[in-house]
Amino acid sequence: MNDPVRLATLRRAISDFSRATFYYEGVTITADLYLLGNAKKTGAYVVLAWCHEPNLGWQRLRFALIKNFKVVGRFESMRSDYTPEDPYISTLDTYLPAMRRREAVH
Repeated sequence: MNDPVRLATLRRAISDFSRATFYYEGVTITADLYLLGNAKKTGAYVVLAWCHEPNLGWQRLRFALIKNFKVVGRFESMRSDYTPEDPYISTLDTYLPAMRRREAVH
């Protein structure tokens, strides 16, 4: 079944430094969630996440396409290359503030 994630669930997951697994465009993704905002071009909700599986790296994911969302843990340290100032996102809804350099890890 492809259950959509609720905005409130996603907001809470970001605020709690959650790592989640979910179904997205035919692929199961495991990711640390950093930010929910609106895309500059479309205004659609997007999530900025550091993905662990299937590919390592930053991705912007459309909220409406996230299905079968499940929190699987927490991440303890934020990445040093994270910034909430994303050129493709116009409005921030829920986000983790950037940490000072000595607190961040890469």
